[in-house]
Amino acid sequence: MTERLKLKKADVLLICFLLAAALALLLLRGGGDALTAEVTVAGETVERIDLKAVTSPYDLTLENGVRLHVEPGGISFCYSDCRGQDCVRCGVLTRAGQAAACVPNKTLVVLTGKPPKGAPDAISS
Repeated sequence: MTERLKLKKADVLLICFLLAAALALLLLRGGGDALTAEVTVAGETVERIDLKAVTSPYDLTLENGVRLHVEPGGISFCYSDCRGQDCVRCGVLTRAGQAAACVPNKTLVVLTGKPPKGAPDAISS
């Protein structure tokens, strides 16, 4: 007797969120020497920050309560009410192609732009 795999609504939402994040990474790569942080909540872009233009650090509080720390050339999660705190432990994103997400709060931060000269095409572990 075979058991059918049943997906819950939360599972489907998580899969859709991760697919959207992967698609955003593929579509947003490239660009000039700019380094832009794109912040999305529940699939909608809420902020675009030119990290090369930031001159002094500041915190950005989103409507869902997540707080991001923006600094010249970098961005990080500094507060979230989620249980695991994986997003906060991701550290500072500083290179094009990097991303961090707070899945319980449906928040995604993706850095876009051209990677620095000499940066590796891929890293595997």
